[in-house]
Formats: sequence, structure tokens, C-alpha cells
Amino acid sequence: MEEKAVETDFFFSPERATHISYQIDLNGDKSETDLHLDYVLSQKEKADFNLVVNHRGKKTISNIVADGVLREDAVKIFRGTIDLKHGKGSSGTEQENVLYGRLHRNSDHSCYSL
Repeated sequence: MEEKAVETDFFFSPERATHISYQIDLNGDKSETDLHLDYVLSQKEKADFNLVVNHRGKKTISNIVADGVLREDAVKIFRGTIDLKHGKGSSGTEQENVLYGRLHRNSDHSCYSL
């Protein structure tokens, strides 16, 4: 019986444009993975995120969570793929949370509203 657990955390705050593609293969039975993506994008920054989990073993578990903040005219593409190829009894979850904000300025201070 093969059991392995992998947890991967990403944090991105690019200055212009970024493309991130990440793939993990759960080959062993009862393998698990948690992928966490956190990002903050401002102004005209662009990001393209592609996270893929392939379930090949039996009774595998995966979780993909993406949390981000888009400020001003930032743009992002997020693709999370959970592929249950041969994973009998396997399961996976995907969740994405995004906050949108605009910068407001007056003579006293600047602040973001969400």
C-alpha cells in the first residue's frame, strides 16, 4: 500500500504578466495533495494560473484552493483541473475566492474599497 501526502503553497504578486502551470500526479493508492494558491494583482497586472491534479491511484484525495485579490484593472485566469483517470474511490475539491477592489484617493489619504 502506497500512501503519500503533498502540500504545496504558492504566493504570487507579479509586476506585469505571469503564467504558472503546475501538475501533480497521484500515482500511489491513498495518495493526497493540497494545493494552495494565493495572489495579489494590482493595476494592469495579468496572471494565468493552471493547476492540474491527475488521480491515477485508488482512494486518492486532492484539494485545490485559490485565494486572490484583484485591484484596479488587474486581470486573471484560473483553471483548476481534477482528473479522476483511474482513481476508483478517489475524490477532489476545488475552491476559488476573489476580492475585487478599486483605489480611491482624496486629499487626506488613499484607500482601497472592496
